[in-house]
This record gives sequence, C-alpha cells and structure tokens, in this order.
Amino acid sequence: KRMREVHKESRIKEFLQKCITTRETIYPSFGEVSYVPYRLCSPFSEARVIAIHIGDPDLELVTDANEWRELERHSSRSLGVVEEDMFQRDSRSPDYTVWLEAQKQVVVPFKFRTKLPETVRCDTEGMRGHLSAVSAADEPSHSATRRQ
Repeated sequence: KRMREVHKESRIKEFLQKCITTRETIYPSFGEVSYVPYRLCSPFSEARVIAIHIGDPDLELVTDANEWRELERHSSRSLGVVEEDMFQRDSRSPDYTVWLEAQKQVVVPFKFRTKLPETVRCDTEGMRGHLSAVSAADEPSHSATRRQ
C-alpha cells in the first residue's frame, strides 16, 4: 500500500510538472545571442510576487528596458512590454523577482548566449521548476519570490 501511495504521488507530481512546463527550442550559433520572450500568466485570484531562478550560466534575464525595446524594434514578432525597474533583485539571492497582478500576464525576456564553438540545441524546458508563487500577503513588499 505504501508503494502505491508513493507511486501515485510521483505520478501526480509528474503530471503537474508537465502542465506548468513550456517548451521552446532554439538553435544558437557560437557568439550569437538568441532572445526568448516567455509569457508568464497568473492563474491566481490575488497578486503574487514571482521569483525567477536561472540555473543555466548561458541564460540571462534581460533587465534593461532600453535593451528590450531595441530587441523589439529588430524582431519580427511582438516581444511584449518591459518596464523600467520591472525586475528586482535581492542582494541576498541570485534570483530576480517580478510583481504579477491576479489573472494578468507579463513577458519575461530571456537571452541565451552560447560560448560553445559549435551550434548547439538549447531546450528551455530546463527552465521548468524555476518559477514559483507566494501570496502577496506573505511578503512585506513587491520584492518576494516565485518559481516555476
């Protein structure tokens, strides 16, 4: 019976992980920067603070609004709006945070720069599990944490 409960729990976690995972494949070349706008939608009924944790040294969050506007100007698709000081960073953590209103969405702009000499395949599924939510009531201000 214990084995069945453990197996059931792992199957539920696996199913939920698949539901919250977005997969986008990019094919960068050496020295090339690939930009990946990730549309984050809030399913929550109250505002949340979201922490963005990046575990890949080649993947960065674009935090400069001017850089994002320039990328949008040269892009064939709309990348969304990035505001000044949209992302905050706590000096005690490498994670960035963003405030997300209930039932709203925000574009999280990433850039990927490979330092490998050959063309590689980057699968952003590796970002799964790195954004999570906490209630705004749990946080003293707009600087809090969410992982996916």
